[in-house]
Amino acid sequence: MKWNKIKYFKKHEWSKYPEQANPRLIELLDNLRGLSGSKIKINVCWDDTGHNHNSYHYSGNAVDFVFKGNLSFLEQYAHISMFPELRGVGFYPDWNTPGWHVDLRPGFLRWVKINDVYSYYKKVFMREITK
Repeated sequence: MKWNKIKYFKKHEWSKYPEQANPRLIELLDNLRGLSGSKIKINVCWDDTGHNHNSYHYSGNAVDFVFKGNLSFLEQYAHISMFPELRGVGFYPDWNTPGWHVDLRPGFLRWVKINDVYSYYKKVFMREITK
């Protein structure tokens, strides 16, 4: 990864083993930061524990983050949606600071996790991001 080409993030912001993060995912989040005009705090990208057994975090192809700014959740999602490579998108309103999971999976999937329950229904997802 050529960190000198990354405009908005420093290597240490990608927490646990940033060299394990997919360089394309880093580039996409950097571009998302630029497009949104909002700072982004990375919670975790590559990880070795604490996720679903087939999590994209284990391969460095997923990142959990929060927008730091005044964008509504719908605006945040609109910006995320501008990047079609981010095929998996989860919204987590129950985090201390509500945030997002995005990943580079081969298929398209949207979900929301509320009270430790995942919902993959578009209606529920849209209801939560428009609150």
